[in-house]
Amino acid sequence: MFRDTAIFVVNLEDRADKWETSSALLSSAGLTATRVLAVDGRGRTPESFPEYDADAAYKFFGRPMTGPEVGCYLSHMSVLDRFLESDARFALVLEDDFEPAFEDSFAATAAVLEILRSKSADFCDLVNLGNYPRRPRKCEFSVTAGGEDTLISRAGYFPLGAFSLIFTRPGARALRARFDRIIAPYDHAFRLWASETYGGLALSRPLFTYSAAPSDLSAGRKYKKDMHYVLAESRRQTLIRTRSLRHWLFGG
Repeated sequence: MFRDTAIFVVNLEDRADKWETSSALLSSAGLTATRVLAVDGRGRTPESFPEYDADAAYKFFGRPMTGPEVGCYLSHMSVLDRFLESDARFALVLEDDFEPAFEDSFAATAAVLEILRSKSADFCDLVNLGNYPRRPRKCEFSVTAGGEDTLISRAGYFPLGAFSLIFTRPGARALRARFDRIIAPYDHAFRLWASETYGGLALSRPLFTYSAAPSDLSAGRKYKKDMHYVLAESRRQTLIRTRSLRHWLFGG
């Protein structure tokens, strides 16, 4: 089922309780994961991270990022590094507050992986298992989850949220090389990248959700949306939606 897949859980060092909960959920499905200690951005300014480009972030994202957002970004890049250092063909990356949406969520994930194995290496870069894609989207295949068909679609407008993702090896390598500067939260970076490559897939019925408790990884993400942010967001969304529509109409 997961024979060529490395499973990672992103977890803060001082939240071993969440790691134990995540491990138990995986163990119940006969799976084990590697714990990746998250970069803790709590109590830090974004400027304290050398990878953060404050000017570019303000121009592209419309506001300064927070320390925890930069920490989250670096945490996910660290996971990709660990994956690329391994011999695994795929990586299942989970944040420590993930929860299966169905009793057979892990079995459905295995079915997605089995289909990916039958495709060419460049078929896709990553799969969002936790949020559904917006239109326009192109259905590629389906699996059964929770007793119903779940469509897996190519998503030029890739959904936000990165608490449950599958990466292919070529996708992880390309993504890691693409973003050497931090200018937006990691899930926005994934969305921007997927709008360029048309390599992102997402499910019509998410296989995983997340705990209702506040996330430690994204603590302190409150901010005021001023007019500059609204205008930057409008430009960003227009760019991504235009790319998505072009891919949908004319192919990759």
